[in-house]
Amino acid sequence: MNNQASPNAVAPVLRRLAAIGYDTLLAASVVFAAAGLAVALNGDAVEAGANWFRAYLIVVVGLYFVVFWKLAGYTPGMRPWRVRIESGHGGPVTWTQTLIRFACSWLSAAVLGLGFWWAFWDRDQLMWHDRLSNTKIVRDHSLYK
Repeated sequence: MNNQASPNAVAPVLRRLAAIGYDTLLAASVVFAAAGLAVALNGDAVEAGANWFRAYLIVVVGLYFVVFWKLAGYTPGMRPWRVRIESGHGGPVTWTQTLIRFACSWLSAAVLGLGFWWAFWDRDQLMWHDRLSNTKIVRDHSLYK
């Protein structure tokens, strides 16, 4: 029996939301470290509302997700929940898909998280950013063995 999820087996919504929770905590720690680095390199506190600082932190968070999705197939927050990302057709994701997914996840969150909760009503249990990037999160029992 193959331990890998089948190409069409989307992970349960609550499992994906739990992975999002883990990744939120991990990404927050990356943001704190990146902010500390920016302050150290700046030599002083960063001016309130500095657009360069906001853009810098968005890029840092984007790198966290995009690089892990593309190179490993999962983020550190996805691994304990035994889920990974794949393309809509079942293969590995492309850099373009990961970038679209990251950008569209902000849209999913911006409307009070409706894009995430949408999976409860979607016929394929996909979130908005899944649909827009042609990706899906599937179960993978081979993780953490």
